Amino acid sequence: MGIDPRNDFFWDDRTGTLKFVKGRLSYPSNEEPETIARAFLEDNAGLLDLQEGLVESLEFCDIEKDQQGFSHVYFAQSLNGIPVFEGSTQVHINPAGEVIAYKDYRLAAIDVPLEPRIAERDAIQIVITDLGKASAALTENKARLTLFRDAGKQTHLAWEIEWIREAD
Repeated sequence: MGIDPRNDFFWDDRTGTLKFVKGRLSYPSNEEPETIARAFLEDNAGLLDLQEGLVESLEFCDIEKDQQGFSHVYFAQSLNGIPVFEGSTQVHINPAGEVIAYKDYRLAAIDVPLEPRIAERDAIQIVITDLGKASAALTENKARLTLFRDAGKQTHLAWEIEWIREAD
């Protein structure tokens, strides 16, 4: 089923990309919510604009089922293998197995180099220096590159560093 143009569509004023659509977006299905959501995304890939040269991955994250029996399926976005901080899609499915809404928090274009200017070990050292004496209680860290959108919607390639505090 193609998306009926009589549904309600909401577009991003700045980028012109689809941000939200609601209405009857699929036929009823007895499949599991994740399967329904994946089929919806595949069937409507043309709506999910993406800058040429980017390879997108939408990884299943979670399903929430509410008291009315609606399923809310979440997928996290990566571009060219780099996770997008808060980049996601949400597919909402009613109890009859129909997709009734789609929310898009994806990043559809980037204008920053995808090679970090700071090496991972240097980024970790900067954090240790900034934390000063407080860093002595931190024992382990994990770092990964991420694409981050600031409050002004500018995209940055950044190191996301997670620290584990030593047990007292």
